Amino acid sequence: MQVYPDLPSQLWPVKRESVWDGLHVEATPTGREFRSLSSTYPRRRYELKYGALARVEAERLIEFYDAMGSGFGAFLFRDRDDDRVTLQEVAVTDGVSTTWQLGRAPNNVPKNMLAYSGSMQSGWALSDATRSVVYPSRDTLDACQLTESTSNAQHYLSLQEMAVVPGQEYTFAAKLLPAGRSKIRMSVIDHTAGATVGYADVDLCAGETSLSGVATAAGVEWLAGGMRLGWVTLTLGAATSSVRVRFTLLNASGIGAYTGDGSSGAILADAELYGGRFVGLAQRTHSSVAPQFLAPIFDLAGAPSIYLSDPAGLVLQTSGYTINATGSVVFSSAPAAGKKLLWSGGFYHRARFEDGGDTDQFARTLFRSGTVRIITVKP
Repeated sequence: MQVYPDLPSQLWPVKRESVWDGLHVEATPTGREFRSLSSTYPRRRYELKYGALARVEAERLIEFYDAMGSGFGAFLFRDRDDDRVTLQEVAVTDGVSTTWQLGRAPNNVPKNMLAYSGSMQSGWALSDATRSVVYPSRDTLDACQLTESTSNAQHYLSLQEMAVVPGQEYTFAAKLLPAGRSKIRMSVIDHTAGATVGYADVDLCAGETSLSGVATAAGVEWLAGGMRLGWVTLTLGAATSSVRVRFTLLNASGIGAYTGDGSSGAILADAELYGGRFVGLAQRTHSSVAPQFLAPIFDLAGAPSIYLSDPAGLVLQTSGYTINATGSVVFSSAPAAGKKLLWSGGFYHRARFEDGGDTDQFARTLFRSGTVRIITVKP
């Protein structure tokens, strides 16, 4: 199946809405309703926008539209904001079943792994720095001001270790505000090895970042009241099973070890560490409750990682199962009862063009408004 063209001029995030098919409502003369729904999960309608669409890009889209036969043919669409999961729980094994359909929670909101987030007034260790409670904006009502000492040292705030899955992608993020220092190093440290595996140096004024180690992406977003959201995404090594996170103040030259002035620093709040890439500003949940509803994933992007978890730990399954053509994991023998089945990996959304019709009309709409509408379909 062909993949929808991923073009440089496409604007993100995209507009999307859920579509529930088959809702039928009948009402009695007294106003009592009888409702039925034929859908078991929603489809999704996308409105894709393109800015400064180059002619060669437009031609590629028009050719793809023709190749799909207008709205007839199905294709695979990659939604950059919803194209992978990390440790998504699928089911609890019963000791009998051998097959489960892979899926994702529709909101796909990652869980924050940091037990001490919020104002960061407890649980975080200081080094050559002090902290105090401040109220910088309505966006963050209880933040932590990190103030450097007058020592020639690193001035930082760090959190104790937490378990992670080796080889997986994680994002470290927080709300930040300059308070004399506008540069912050956001680091992830391998707790066992005691070495920094990756970091991003974040410039809160220029909005610039630089990466080191296993860091793959980073950025700065401006929030209300002058606050910024700084983030760094990292792909951990195969030997990294527990990590610590750290905020280090940098001087004007971007150096982490320097003689402080005793008054400069930065304001920090709402720290997050979650599985997967950066997905924008959201209120993460600390809940470990299994999702009540999963949308099935039929079209995988590469081989997924399958895990079984119990109180003794999380174990990657390297054999004893296959993945069929519609995204189901099939074990050769039923796993023991009471284990959580989880998976990590990428996926596509199967879709078609919603506005089926004349190619010339599609081209005119594309050039006039830079808009393409697609809707997901069920296999």
